[in-house]
Amino acid sequence: METSTPTFYAGVLFYLITSKVCDVFTSNLFYEFKLESNYSNFTCPAEETLFHAKDVQDKVKCTLLCTKAPPCYGVFFRLTTRECVGCNTTVGLLPLDGVLFYRQVPSNVAKGKTTTTLSGRQALDGILSPCFFWECQWWVDLGSLYAVTLINIYTVNSFVYDDLRLAAGASLDSMSDVGAFDNNTLVFPYGSLETRYVEVRREPFQWLVLCELEVYGIPA
Repeated sequence: METSTPTFYAGVLFYLITSKVCDVFTSNLFYEFKLESNYSNFTCPAEETLFHAKDVQDKVKCTLLCTKAPPCYGVFFRLTTRECVGCNTTVGLLPLDGVLFYRQVPSNVAKGKTTTTLSGRQALDGILSPCFFWECQWWVDLGSLYAVTLINIYTVNSFVYDDLRLAAGASLDSMSDVGAFDNNTLVFPYGSLETRYVEVRREPFQWLVLCELEVYGIPA
C-alpha cells in the first residue's frame, strides 16, 4: 500500500509527497524534483559539479540549493554525511554508495509568457482551445534563459505539419534555426538548447493554425 507523509510548510519550502513507490516534491512554489533511482549510488564528476555543500539537513534543503545554482540538473544527496552535490549532467557519474539523486523536473516555461501578437497568447494559456491563425513571424519571450528539453505544439485535430521549423536564441538578433519538428514534437538532450526566445514557423512562410505551444525546461 502506498503511503505518504503529511504536508509541511516552512517559509518558502513546500514539502509535497513522499511514498514507497516514488519520491516527488517541490522545494519551493516553482520547482519540482523527482527521485531517479537509476542515478542513485553515484555522484557528480568534479568538472560538472556546481556546488558541494556539507551539513545539509535534508533533501528539501539540498534541492533548494539547486534552484539557486542554474543550470542545475539535479542533486546528489547523501544523508549519512549530509552532503549535497549540485550537478549539471548525468554523464560520466562516479560510483558512491548511499547517495540518492533528485532530478529537477522541467516545467512548461512558455505558459503565460509574451508573444508578438495579442491573439498569439491564446497558444500559451495551457488550454488547447481556442486556436489562432498566423502567417507572419511569431515568437515567444520566455522572460529569461532556460535549458530546454522538449517542445510540443498542438494543432487542430492534431494535424502534423511536415514543414515546421524552430528558431531560438538568447536575443531576437541571435536567433537561428535549431531543428525541425517530428510529429509536432522536438526533443533535446539536456543542456543542448539554452534559449530565451523561441520562434515556430512554416518554411517557407505560410498559414499555420496553432492551438497551444509548450516549452519544457529549467532555469539556465
